[in-house]
Amino acid sequence: MRANRELLRAYRQGLWFALLVSFVIIGVHFALPDQRLQIGSGSDHEYTLYGYADAQTGSSGTWVNQQDQHWRCNYKEHHVFGCGWDTRLFLDRIKGTDLQDYEAIELKLQYQGPARRIRVFIRNFNDAYSTVGNIGSSKVMNTTFPVEEAQGPVILEFNEFAVADWWLTERRARQQWPLPEFSGIINIGVDFIDKGDHEIRIESLALIKPWIKTETLLLWLLGFWMGIFIIEGLVRFSWLYYHVARERRRVRNMEFKQQQLQVENAHLKNLADTDPLTGILNRSGLQSRLDDLKDSPPSGWGLLLLDLDHFKKLNDQYGHDMGDRALKAFSSLLAMNLRGSDIFARMGGEEFVIICERQPLENLLAFAEKLRGLVTKCEFDSEPPTHLSTSIGICTFKTADEFEKALELADKALYRAKANGRNCVMYEALYE
Repeated sequence: MRANRELLRAYRQGLWFALLVSFVIIGVHFALPDQRLQIGSGSDHEYTLYGYADAQTGSSGTWVNQQDQHWRCNYKEHHVFGCGWDTRLFLDRIKGTDLQDYEAIELKLQYQGPARRIRVFIRNFNDAYSTVGNIGSSKVMNTTFPVEEAQGPVILEFNEFAVADWWLTERRARQQWPLPEFSGIINIGVDFIDKGDHEIRIESLALIKPWIKTETLLLWLLGFWMGIFIIEGLVRFSWLYYHVARERRRVRNMEFKQQQLQVENAHLKNLADTDPLTGILNRSGLQSRLDDLKDSPPSGWGLLLLDLDHFKKLNDQYGHDMGDRALKAFSSLLAMNLRGSDIFARMGGEEFVIICERQPLENLLAFAEKLRGLVTKCEFDSEPPTHLSTSIGICTFKTADEFEKALELADKALYRAKANGRNCVMYEALYE
C-alpha cells in the first residue's frame, strides 16, 4: 500500500512537471523567431537569367557578375516582353517543392534604375494543367512592391500573390484554377514591368515559416494530455512498438531510396538530353545518339538541316507564344513522319537536324521534299492565316566522325536554299 502511495505521489509530481513543461513550450513557441530556408545556400538550386532576344543587340538580360547574382535588364520600348531572374528549386526534381508550410518570402536586393515597382513571381506545377519538362505550362503567381521598400529586407506574404491574368486567359482556366497554389513550386524569380535600363543585385532570397504552427502545437499538447489519461497503461508497449516500426521504416526507406535514385538518374539523363519546348532531342541528346552511331555498321547516313523560314518575322508579328506554337507544331509534324531509327534534334532557335539511313541520294532528296511539302500545309488560326515553310540543306556521310564536316556542308546547302528564295531543298556533297 505504501509503495502504491509513493507511486501515486510520483505520478502526480510528474503531471505537475508535465503541465509546467507544456506552458514553457507554449511560451518558447511564441518567443522563437521564424524559421528561414535560404535559397541558393546549397546545390539544390540553380539560377537563370532570361530576356528578349534582339538580333542586333542580343538579349535584353545580361549578367554583370553571375556569382553575385548581379545583372542588368535593358527593357526597350519595342521589346515584346521584359527580362528577369529566377531560381529553380530541385528538392523535387519532377514536380516542384511543397511550400504550403511556408508563409512568406524575404528578399534582399540592390536596385538602380527607373522602375517604380519590382515584380516577384512564383511558378507552380500541377498535373491538372502542367506538363513535365515544359516550364511554360506551370501556373504563374506574382505580386509587386515599390522600389523604395528595397532599402531593407522585403517581406512578401504568400497571401499577397495572385495568379497572373494572362495565364488564366491563355488556358481558359477552370473555376478552381484562379486560386494560388504552393504545393509544387518550381521557380521563384524577379522581373520588371517598367521599361528602361535596370540594374539589380539579388543579395539573398529566403522562405519564412514558423517552426511549428500554433494550431498544430496545441493539437499535439492536447493529444499528449489525452494520451496520458487514456493510454497510460500502454506507454511501454507503444514505445517498444514505435522503435521496432521505426527500424522497419528505415530499412524500407533505404530500399525505396535506392530505387528512387535509379529512376531519378534515368529521368535526369532524359531531361538533360531533351529540348523542353518541343520534347525532342537537344544538342546534348544528339551528341549521345552520335556516340551510339560509332558502334553501328558503316552503312552511311543522310543529314538534313532544316530551318523555319521567316521565323523572326513570325515572332515579331504575332508574339513569342505564336513562335513557340510554330516550333512545337513543326517538330511534331516532322516526328510523325520519321522512322524509329531516325535521329531528330533541335539545334537551337528554329534550326533542326535529322539523321537517317535513307540511301541512295535520290531517296534522301525525295524524303526531304516530302517533309518540305508537309510543312507548307501547316496553317495557324491567326489573322490573316499563317503558313509555315522550311528550307532544307542535305549532306551524306559514312562514319560518325564525319558528322561535323557533313553538318558544315549541310549548313552551306541550307544557306543556298535561303538565298534561292527559301522553301526549297539543296544538297552539298561530302565526297567527290
